[in-house]
Amino acid sequence: DRILAANRQPSFLARWKKKLAALTSLIVTMVLGLTLLLRPQLALSDMVIEHLYHDMAVMYSRDVIPEEHVDEIVQHFGADLESSLVGIIRFIEDCRFADHRKGIHLVYDGQSGPVTVFYIPHRQIDRMQAIGKDEFQGIIFPHHEGSMAIVGLIGEDLKSQKSKVEAAFDWTRASGQS
Repeated sequence: DRILAANRQPSFLARWKKKLAALTSLIVTMVLGLTLLLRPQLALSDMVIEHLYHDMAVMYSRDVIPEEHVDEIVQHFGADLESSLVGIIRFIEDCRFADHRKGIHLVYDGQSGPVTVFYIPHRQIDRMQAIGKDEFQGIIFPHHEGSMAIVGLIGEDLKSQKSKVEAAFDWTRASGQS
């Protein structure tokens, strides 16, 4: 009986049991690794949405911000802004984000309603990321020495707004200061 038992081939399940366990372990490790890798970018999207909702009143401001005030804010970050490329600027300030560091918060009139732009110089990402919550949609993308977020109402042409914003910001002053 012992000889027969030793010569018997293991069942299909028994042969694959160790391989399935190793594969499962590999998949779990990959998922955890990706979760940890993507976590900082997810935190950035949360920070943008949180700031948007915290300052919701400025989203619907009908003020017209004077060019001098716009210049004062963006020049603090080493840039110039050609506001005629984006349209009427309704709000601009250097705001502190959830991590207590400053960036630019800008609101202007888009095609479907107000468009909010955040320039976050201290947070860099390596690729564009879509964000959204409730009636808002947006993108976060690498820009200059940090990240930029553009958020509008659902239906806003974010690709067009991104092109406008990137054309409006001139960072040559920043390059000259380095």
